[in-house]
Amino acid sequence: MSLLTHPLPALIASLFCSLAACSSSSSEHSPQWAGGLPLVADVNGDGVEDLITYGSAYGLSALDGRTYKPLWKRKDLDIAVHDARRLAAIAGRTLVLAPADTTERALTLLDLSDGRTRASVPLSDKVSRLCGAGERVWVALIDQTHGLLDPGTGTGAGTGAAAKLDAAATVPAECAPRSLPSYACEHSSAACLPAAGAPSSLSMQLKDGSSTVTVEIKDPGTPEVTIVLPGGKRVLFDREGARVHAADLAAGHLFLKRSGGVTAIDAATGAPMWSIGCAGSTPDLRATATRVYIECEGYRNRQALRVLDHSGKVLVDLGEPHH
Repeated sequence: MSLLTHPLPALIASLFCSLAACSSSSSEHSPQWAGGLPLVADVNGDGVEDLITYGSAYGLSALDGRTYKPLWKRKDLDIAVHDARRLAAIAGRTLVLAPADTTERALTLLDLSDGRTRASVPLSDKVSRLCGAGERVWVALIDQTHGLLDPGTGTGAGTGAAAKLDAAATVPAECAPRSLPSYACEHSSAACLPAAGAPSSLSMQLKDGSSTVTVEIKDPGTPEVTIVLPGGKRVLFDREGARVHAADLAAGHLFLKRSGGVTAIDAATGAPMWSIGCAGSTPDLRATATRVYIECEGYRNRQALRVLDHSGKVLVDLGEPHH
């Protein structure tokens, strides 16, 4: 059919899609994602992980882990994507935030169930890092003061005096500073350390409870990827290995994010279980006991969040990921 006889609406749509790189997914059905990884917790008590999201025009919000519809929203509160990991934490049934306004020296405590503000806790200086540790939160300030705080009691709220941190407390294992070989497990739930005696500084050791898996990456040279299983067995995973951008270990499964996708590996046998496409090279991958959260490149220079279960089933895409 010539341009002269082509129906005008179809022609306009065709030209628009050519210029705008239309995809089969629509933003009307796939909400945009601001970037980064969400905080996760069972907000509504139904036994399923829910998502705490931030860095968007909607402010801070909790999404139901079954329907991905909002459980609550706080348009008056938000945290920048690049600050979320260090300035937001969950402790018990409390969401702890360090204000985006860096002139404030206080913590905002929200009820995890409904998002309402429970208290404001004054501090002696600005926050450099927060980390949830069971019912308490590890607080590190920029003046190098640090310690544990129990947000359930609202310690220091309304007194005008700075809250006293339990500075004598030992830093919880999940909050200990990481000496990472690379950014590959920056966001992992599992503990991650440089792998001693490994063939390169890029190699890493992941620990999840009593399970330990080492990912050895050859460097310099072709980045071969070898997996050392808990019993010491060595499995060559990829002789022509692409760079490992992210790794995590949970519930006996090792997850590796590389250019173009994510692969799940049985941590007991080293056998690949499944692979799924996810474009991008960010280190944003985190695995929990039941789910895997991955940041992928999206369309129109945006990011997308892909949520999967451990079988590799995509539960939801927030945004429009490249496959």
